[in-house]
Amino acid sequence: MKQAVKVVVALMLIASMAFSLMACSGNKGDENTYTIWIATGENATYYSDYNDNPAIKYWNSLQYKGKGGELVDVEMDFESGVAGQAESFFNTMIATWDDQYDVIDLSQGAYSAAQLYEEEILIDLTPYIEAGAMPNYVKWLEQNPDYALTATNLVDGEPKYLQLYYYSDNLTPWGGWQYRRDWIVKYGKNPSTGEAFTGGYDTDGNWSDDIIFPSWYKTDLKDSYIANVDPDWDGTVPVFISDWEWMLDIFATAIEDQGLTDGYAMSLWYPGYMENGTILTGFGGGSAGVYKDGSTIKFGGTSDNFKAYLQCMNQWYKNGWINQNFTDHSSDAFYMVDTVNMFSGNVGLFYSTEATTATRLQDPDFPATEGAYVAALREPINDIYGSGEPGGQKYVPGVNEFIPDNFYQVTKESISVGLTTSLINNDKDIYALLSALDYLYEVDGGTLLVGMGLTAEQYATVAEPGDIYERFGLTETGTYYKLEEPNGPYNYSAIDAVIQNSEMSNPCKINHFIGLKTNDIDCIAPESIPVFREWLAYEATGQLLTSFTSQLSPGDSKTYTSVTQNIRDYSYGEIPKFIMGTNNFESDWDNYCKQVKRYGYENVVNIFQALLNQFSDK
Repeated sequence: MKQAVKVVVALMLIASMAFSLMACSGNKGDENTYTIWIATGENATYYSDYNDNPAIKYWNSLQYKGKGGELVDVEMDFESGVAGQAESFFNTMIATWDDQYDVIDLSQGAYSAAQLYEEEILIDLTPYIEAGAMPNYVKWLEQNPDYALTATNLVDGEPKYLQLYYYSDNLTPWGGWQYRRDWIVKYGKNPSTGEAFTGGYDTDGNWSDDIIFPSWYKTDLKDSYIANVDPDWDGTVPVFISDWEWMLDIFATAIEDQGLTDGYAMSLWYPGYMENGTILTGFGGGSAGVYKDGSTIKFGGTSDNFKAYLQCMNQWYKNGWINQNFTDHSSDAFYMVDTVNMFSGNVGLFYSTEATTATRLQDPDFPATEGAYVAALREPINDIYGSGEPGGQKYVPGVNEFIPDNFYQVTKESISVGLTTSLINNDKDIYALLSALDYLYEVDGGTLLVGMGLTAEQYATVAEPGDIYERFGLTETGTYYKLEEPNGPYNYSAIDAVIQNSEMSNPCKINHFIGLKTNDIDCIAPESIPVFREWLAYEATGQLLTSFTSQLSPGDSKTYTSVTQNIRDYSYGEIPKFIMGTNNFESDWDNYCKQVKRYGYENVVNIFQALLNQFSDK
């Protein structure tokens, strides 16, 4: 089996061997010194050697429980990948494995943790973890059973801890749907009274308004949403498709009044949909790809939900709300569609990053952005299109009530690392290493190194002239402090300088590695609070975790990749035709579904269902 891995990359080795020998420094011999390879280091403008990170130095300065139960000194010696070369380096490292590292980042390359275990590169951590070597790691998994299911790998049907994951209780989204709320103040009217809205910026630059959305005045709809979805909803944010249509019509009026000849009410990504759901998930749940519905795997690319979503987009296109040339932007990322018009202030509703929310779109070079206030949007729930029968696509109070469950959202898990056979072959103290790693999951301990960095007192113990804390002016403050009294969920707060400049945070903490980031550190700028509230209004429960999909066998993984890509290639060409009216829902939809089925999505559903069943039986 080990020989098979080497054959796969044999042709690559000749060209890369010199690089491999140069980059792999070789393992150090001391039983409590550990070499760690991570795929991504910090920006070289901060420091070129990851070991110069003061948070790493502080972590190394502590003592941890060794194999005999006594406290011992340890040294974690990091090497980081070269930008753009990490994947090829990883593949070469595996093919020429010679105990180069004790811990390796598994986010790169084509090999699963199970494969590397079979190749005798990774070790099984199960005996150590079951013996109590990582109590904090285990505690978090016990509190998060959905993640505990896939924290182990199935090897011959038996669950084994082959890798350790980075986890985060602090979900901080980076992007989502957003809209020009200032246009609603200027051009909209209260749906009930017909009176003009009021609002704007005060002398301190804070925004306020009295906008109420139409669905608030639909009593049955309002009461159902509050009772079944969000008890805190007060009508001041849009939640239904009918709210969006009301907004889009206002945006069209604004664009016409301002003479924005290149403007349009809403931007849409060139395929006409996002495979992971987003707006589509509000049409009865699900996505356009493979997703999880409870204990069942489903495919949504031919569903009635998807059809109803497309009928909605078709109507919006007919109304002139969607960019009539949306397919021309095929080179744009889904969160950066037609940025020329977006940044110019010519678009009313769009998908973008946090960098365009609140006042951040304003630019004196673009008159249409003057006075702009951009607010975030949660996924809308369909109350207009399709069937309102139970299990249908339309939300009907008391009959068909559902919550969006599939969209792009950060999850609690991220990168993982594996511990290698080098530890055994070089007689290293595995218990001391696991104890040190477990500290990074200890609440009020290592979680603060992972989440924020060092206090002033901690920094003083590892300070060096010219280091990143000195250059950032953090020597007297550190990056955070403990609150005298808890503030809601927060026990700690980042200093103001870090809150206002989030780029200061990453190079000052343990980043690009494993650990636990808790949600008890207040490090969110005030203007970002309402943004995150909307983007985190729902939970993407149908999303398949990477720790789940990565457990496919090589053959099943190839099938999944091939089928998905074939469907994507076909759909990206055909779906826009339904939106623009070239394809007819009556005569062309069934043929479309038949062709998608021929690509074999049922095989993918069966593969994932079998895998999910195995985990359910654990």
